[in-house]
Amino acid sequence: MLFNYKYVSHSIENFQVYLDHLVKEVWCKATDDFSIDLLYPELKEIVEAIYNDDSITKDHLYGPIKSIYEIFQMQLTLDQRQQVSAWYDHNNNIEALCACDATKPPATYSDIRAINVDLESL
Repeated sequence: MLFNYKYVSHSIENFQVYLDHLVKEVWCKATDDFSIDLLYPELKEIVEAIYNDDSITKDHLYGPIKSIYEIFQMQLTLDQRQQVSAWYDHNNNIEALCACDATKPPATYSDIRAINVDLESL
């Protein structure tokens, strides 16, 4: 049966904005020591709220975000960072993925492992 699709806006859409910023602007450009202030403002609020909530594990978000930042900062070359950035774009390009666009191959866990074993495990 065919029916019209009615778009419904939802706050989860902001999550893609947070991830875009985290990967492309924070991790791929990691230079100085990590600071929570580098995060997208709304993501920073979420991370701080979870960190300050005594009923859950404090490092649920902050710890992995910081660990990945440190791997990018200390262990990845500029070329590797650019590769991760390109993979991120490719893996989020749904149209190219569905079309099997050979110019935009998605990354796999084995690709990430080839760059850094610790990065794959996070």
